[in-house]
Amino acid sequence: MEPGVRTHYVQMGCGGPPVLLCHGFPESWYSWRYQDLITFLDKLAIPQVTLVGHDWGGALVWIMAQYYPERVRAVASLNTPLFPLDPTTDPMLKLKAIPIFDYQIYFQEPVDSQADQED
Repeated sequence: MEPGVRTHYVQMGCGGPPVLLCHGFPESWYSWRYQDLITFLDKLAIPQVTLVGHDWGGALVWIMAQYYPERVRAVASLNTPLFPLDPTTDPMLKLKAIPIFDYQIYFQEPVDSQADQED
């Protein structure tokens, strides 16, 4: 996390393995742009976590589990399939191949929200 960035989190329970819930739509990658889950875990001194994501958060937890398997005890994703890492394939092409993700493609391009609502 960058200096000055504040993150709201809720801590509940005690004694059990930590679980991090990452929510999805209407949130987007943009709301996570200054946040790094590894840094968040480090700041809370959590060496390993179970991740549960929904929608956009689901994509995030799948990626986290693939890049940092040593930090992820388990992962569950609701509403988001696992796309194995493949540096030779454009991830946007994968999204475009699955019509149910059209709304995610829509949010990839900056738009004038007022003009968009008038159309």
